[in-house]
Amino acid sequence: MARRYRSRTRAHRSRRSPKPRILVLCEGQKTERIYFGALKVEMRLSSVSVQPPSKVRGLRGLTKAADEARLNDPGLDEIWCVLDHDGREEEVRQFRVWHERASKRRGGPRIEAVISDPCFEYWLLLHFEYTTRPFDNVGGCEQAVRLLRRHVNDYRKGDRRFFESLRGLRDTAIANAEKAARAGPSPGTDIGRLVQRLRELV
Repeated sequence: MARRYRSRTRAHRSRRSPKPRILVLCEGQKTERIYFGALKVEMRLSSVSVQPPSKVRGLRGLTKAADEARLNDPGLDEIWCVLDHDGREEEVRQFRVWHERASKRRGGPRIEAVISDPCFEYWLLLHFEYTTRPFDNVGGCEQAVRLLRRHVNDYRKGDRRFFESLRGLRDTAIANAEKAARAGPSPGTDIGRLVQRLRELV
């Protein structure tokens, strides 16, 4: 009986649909990559890869890495491009043009844009408070960091232990990000949308 039970269990598992393969491409070489890497470990997402872009940095490197992944890895289902606005109006405009074109291509993985304005630290701030205060085009990220340090005075970029401590506040951040999106385009962040997508895979 036990042998037949194990056999049925293996057969049941083999019939399950495989989880989609997702690539998270982070423009940031450190902070965002560590954050999503920690989420991957926490949620045990073996079908998710988290990578910085190629050696060409900035938004050019991000789009190049996404194009290369699309062409060279036919097994990918989704590519999520994570970037900061950080006052780079023209560069972000060009990225949006690229993303619009990439999204219309037939075949290959779905490509999603995850933009934080002014920067990733705005997403972290939303774990502690809701705000849509305007941030300067130049220096907006530093302003977001200062506000975040009112809640966590020893915040340092790329601190894995800090990211892990936010687990219980994640729903608050998602709700605040959705509320900010309804209030207007800036400030804002799409990080919550990606976090929710990863949760679906658990």
